[in-house]
Amino acid sequence: MHTKSQRHSGCAALVAALCGLLACSLPAAAGERWLQALKQRDIVQLQRLAASGADVNQCTPDGKSALMIAAGRGAAPFIKDLLEAGARVNARNRNGGTALMYGAVPGDVVTLRLLLNAGADVNAVSSNGWTALMIAAVKGHAAAVALLLHRHADPNLADVFGATPLMRAVREGRTAVVRTLLQDAAVQVNRRNDHGLTALHFAALRGSTVLTRLLLDHGADPGVRDGRGRTAADVARLAGHTAVVRDLAARNGPVRR
Repeated sequence: MHTKSQRHSGCAALVAALCGLLACSLPAAAGERWLQALKQRDIVQLQRLAASGADVNQCTPDGKSALMIAAGRGAAPFIKDLLEAGARVNARNRNGGTALMYGAVPGDVVTLRLLLNAGADVNAVSSNGWTALMIAAVKGHAAAVALLLHRHADPNLADVFGATPLMRAVREGRTAVVRTLLQDAAVQVNRRNDHGLTALHFAALRGSTVLTRLLLDHGADPGVRDGRGRTAADVARLAGHTAVVRDLAARNGPVRR
């Protein structure tokens, strides 16, 4: 028979064991809730969990962090909280994306400034060669582009197809962004992509007289030929953009091969 003392000791051991299991399961449960909130991009739940001491650097299997999600939403107050809690500002997802790149999608300058002040790499490059500047340019966020350039973003970093932010902005018809990029003395107006196309070729293809004249005013060479031997005027002519052809003919430069 068990004495009263033995029964008491056994109960105490059982309680201790159960408490130990509970203590181990709490962090695991919190981690699961955090991952679930990440997958659902649930900012409110992430804020609650972060305030309760969750690991703010825990990521989804594809490397997406709370800081990336908050940056993509332009959630400046939460970004401040995450940074203060030790969130890694230059963490990368599976595709090499960073929080700064996520922030460039909505183009909120407050968000971008917070990340840059925390040490975000302004020239980080993703697996497809895109930078935060490229993203902001494509999305048409001129103010974000201006901020990134001011913080020493390289306007000539090209993607895997050899396209620069200027080329992409022209291709998308982002006139305000193009104006902003052309104000940077470092921008290479006559840079060619992997097919030999320049920003002027893309302006001609769009049939945009505004972009064509803007590029010409900033040194674009109408004599540059692409990989198929076509000038910007040739491209415009083939696309039926006669107004652009006239503008280019008026300022035709030397043929370059």
